[in-house]
Amino acid sequence: MTTFPFLSTAAIILVVVLIWLLVSESVPAEWKPFLPQLFVGIVALSVPYLRELIHRVDLAPRLKIDFEPNNPDCIETATEGTPSFFFRFRVRNSGRDSATNCEAVLERILKYDGGAGKYIDHPNFTTPVNMKWVGTSDRMVLINPRRKVFCGLMNSLMIETGKEFELNYDDIPIVQHKRLGSGKYLIYVAIYSTNSAVARRVFSIDWGGEWGSDLTKMMEKIKIESMTINKAKRKASAKKTFS
Repeated sequence: MTTFPFLSTAAIILVVVLIWLLVSESVPAEWKPFLPQLFVGIVALSVPYLRELIHRVDLAPRLKIDFEPNNPDCIETATEGTPSFFFRFRVRNSGRDSATNCEAVLERILKYDGGAGKYIDHPNFTTPVNMKWVGTSDRMVLINPRRKVFCGLMNSLMIETGKEFELNYDDIPIVQHKRLGSGKYLIYVAIYSTNSAVARRVFSIDWGGEWGSDLTKMMEKIKIESMTINKAKRKASAKKTFS
C-alpha cells in the first residue's frame, strides 16, 4: 500500500468527523463556527509532515540485488592462456530518488559440514567486511533511479596447490577468511544506504573443485544461486542437502 491511499482515507475520516461535530447536538453551538477554522489549521500544520512522508515512502529509492548465472554477471577472462572467471552481482535502484552512500557488505559465510549434515558458520570468517564495487575504489557509491551498479562477488585464483575462488572484499582484517575451496557455501550480502531500506541476498555456491575450459563449461561445474534470506534459512537448517 502506498502513501496516497492512506492520505485519502485520513482526509475522508477528518471530513466525516468535522461534519459529525457540526451536526451533533452534543457539541455546544457556540463552538461550531470555529470548527472549520480548526480543521483548516490542523491541515495546514500537517502539510509539511505529509509532504515529507510522501517523499520518504513514495519517492524513496528502492534497492534490489540481481544475479543471473550467465553474462554479464559471470565473466571469463584469460591469464597467460589459463581461463579465469569473475562473478559479480548487480545492485539496481527501482525507486524515484537517488540512493546515497551505498555500501556492499559481506556479513556472513556458512559452509556445509558433511559430518553434521548441515551448514555451519565458517570458523575463519567473523567480521563483516566491505565488498568492492566494480570500476571504482570507493566503498560508498551513488545509485541514481533506473541505474544499476556491479559489485564483485568472487574471482578465480591460481595457487600452488591448484585453483580456488577468492571473495571480492577489502583486505581488512587480513587474517579473515577470503578463499573458497571446493564445497557448498551460503554467502550473505547486504546493501546499506543513507536513504534506502537495506537490500539483502544470499548466494548459494556449490563447487566440486573441477575447472571448466571456458565459461559455459565452468558454469556446469559450479552452481551459483541468488536467494532470499528465508530460503537460505530453510536451506541452512536442513539436515540433508543436494549432492
